[in-house]
Amino acid sequence: MKPLLIMIGAAPGTGKSSVAAKLYTKLSPSVWLDADDLWRMNPFVITTQSKEMVLRNAALMLSSFLNESFSYIIFTWVMHEPWIIQDLLSRLTHTDYCLLHYTLYCSEQELLRRLAASSLKRDPQVCLDRLRSIRQNYPDAIDTGNLSTDAVVNLLMQDISAKKADQNSHL
Repeated sequence: MKPLLIMIGAAPGTGKSSVAAKLYTKLSPSVWLDADDLWRMNPFVITTQSKEMVLRNAALMLSSFLNESFSYIIFTWVMHEPWIIQDLLSRLTHTDYCLLHYTLYCSEQELLRRLAASSLKRDPQVCLDRLRSIRQNYPDAIDTGNLSTDAVVNLLMQDISAKKADQNSHL
């Protein structure tokens, strides 16, 4: 059976890591890859070269895990513009997988509240810019503002279960 590549995109502070942390414990065998880890640089500098390096490494990481025996590969990243996903998918060496892509968002006020409560230091303006881009590019995104993490995970699990059932019916 083809592995399921589950991509979860969202602005920083919107809940993608919280959702993925719970989701991957419900799916087995699974792995959760957070592309934010590829950006943990000091100093944090975004250049054309660093973007290329991170995209290349993310594709290598995804391709490696797609070639293993995981049924579910959960991949989280900001992915606020469609070209990021398209570019990343075009770089994968393993092409025998099924893709599920989810985008999360919340209101600007909720995002600012979450950022203020977080122990992580994030630039609020960058986060708001990413959130606005997501709202513009992904009108069907899931609003996490009034949903618990468990409620979002349950929504995704329903969709993932339906996709798996569909895969099984075509065997």
